[in-house]
Amino acid sequence: MALLAVGVALVQLSSQQDDEEDSSDKETTTKRNYTLGLIGVLVACLCSGVGGAVMELLLKDSGMTLPQRNLQVAFVSLLLASAHMLSADRQQIAVSGFFQGYTPQVW
Repeated sequence: MALLAVGVALVQLSSQQDDEEDSSDKETTTKRNYTLGLIGVLVACLCSGVGGAVMELLLKDSGMTLPQRNLQVAFVSLLLASAHMLSADRQQIAVSGFFQGYTPQVW
């Protein structure tokens, strides 16, 4: 979690330095809310910690092994991702197919 916070801080610092170099163009400068960014990082850390604790609790309380639990989580994720994909991009998938935009470099 600390690594996540350090990574976000480094990105913010490099963005701030880039903004200072490009300060001649005032129209493209956006106002940043650092408090909102900090809250976002803290929420991400909290979710990560709670997710890890829940996963450990599930593994200790059930008779399932780690690979079995991973397959269970993957199956639920696949169902949710497929439902979202079909609800958001149904027409584009019908026209161009599921593998649209894939190039030989991707494969």
